[in-house]
Amino acid sequence: MYATLVVLLCIPSVASLASYISVTATDGPHNGELYRAVAIAAAAGSSKPVLVDATISGTRASTGREGTGVLEYIMLVDTPLSVRRSQPADLIKSLERGESDLVLVSTRLLHRLDKGFVLEMPPGEDEARPRRRAPFAVARVVGQAEELPDLDIVAAEP
Repeated sequence: MYATLVVLLCIPSVASLASYISVTATDGPHNGELYRAVAIAAAAGSSKPVLVDATISGTRASTGREGTGVLEYIMLVDTPLSVRRSQPADLIKSLERGESDLVLVSTRLLHRLDKGFVLEMPPGEDEARPRRRAPFAVARVVGQAEELPDLDIVAAEP
């Protein structure tokens, strides 16, 4: 009798908690930013694997072990894109070998890549990046900088 009464009193609280978790899991401020970044990457498309910077997320604070980050997980589940996680040095080597043309990287690595590669932001990325709380970017790698010298515009001298 008392067990039934306790269960009946708990049902509204559990139902409320479940609906709260459901709403915040998809529409929360951080998740909204992540889903927007995944949509930008998916719209940019790539026939090669998308390289994800391993420093963005995925390290478990409690154990220090590497795992799949939320952004990487959403890309794996919600898009048809192939995703490969790489440490920054390995990611740069993969780009030099032409193994990918789309990256999801920390802004720190983006600045490093900008020195050796010609990058362009997919549509929507320039507007979305300033609004993000997490410092990462989606970028298309057009080629290596030394291979494409004509892309630099030089003013003609009089």
